[in-house]
Amino acid sequence: MKLFLANQSKQGIGGGWTFLNTFDKFARRAGVHIAINEDDADVVLISGATMVQRPYVEELKRKGKKIVLRVDNAPRNSRNRNTGTSRLKDFASMANKVIFQSNWAREFLQPFLGKDGPVIMNGADEDVFRPDGPAQPKDGDPQHLFCQYNRDETKQWHVAWYDYIMAQRANPKAHLWLAGRFSPETQQYGFDFFMGERYRYLGEIPTPDDMAEIYRATDVLQIPYYNDAASNTLIEARRCGVEDIRWHHSGGAPEIMATDLELLSATAMVKRYLSEMVRIL
Repeated sequence: MKLFLANQSKQGIGGGWTFLNTFDKFARRAGVHIAINEDDADVVLISGATMVQRPYVEELKRKGKKIVLRVDNAPRNSRNRNTGTSRLKDFASMANKVIFQSNWAREFLQPFLGKDGPVIMNGADEDVFRPDGPAQPKDGDPQHLFCQYNRDETKQWHVAWYDYIMAQRANPKAHLWLAGRFSPETQQYGFDFFMGERYRYLGEIPTPDDMAEIYRATDVLQIPYYNDAASNTLIEARRCGVEDIRWHHSGGAPEIMATDLELLSATAMVKRYLSEMVRIL
């Protein structure tokens, strides 16, 4: 089977990009030929509806290419020129196979898409996200962590902010790492802390290896994400051995927390994707 991983997005971070890079690596490891263009492929995998444009997918369909669409959450129309959900629905109708990232995503979006498909959980790169390996020196005890790679309100920074303030009062030795993207105003005004709370802003973490070192030094992960379909952060932290995870019981989080770690590996994920792709050839 020859597989092409479609992407027209100019962004370099986010769930779709993480999935794409991980899938590429482990599909090659499994012996899959990754085509350099769609014309040379038997199957085209679209890892997110916002990563390709409608004319491109229509052309794939016209050429008779087998299309697999990964579905996680509803793309916001307000961030996609009012085309997020319409593209998702149109791409699903053109796809030969739709794969949902969690049972929550399937239950949420299948009635809108009018098309069903299997659920395959995200898998993290097990070469990188593992308990053993180097760790960042801690700035406190316990060391807390909150990270977000988009500034969507569903990441609920305000919840983590309050919870950490109270944790710091209970234990003055506690410290918070903040990773990812925050507004310039939030950064300028000290993340709204007001009683000398101990924290350090790490910025955007450049590589997965760097992120894994941060996870391995984390005692408490603050992850109050609301209705996240399949959080890579949660999966990666679990695979790195973070034990105290303060997670929101919504979206795909309960499924991730209940899933065996081996099934949250990239090897397991790619194996299941390939088995579904073979069925449409």
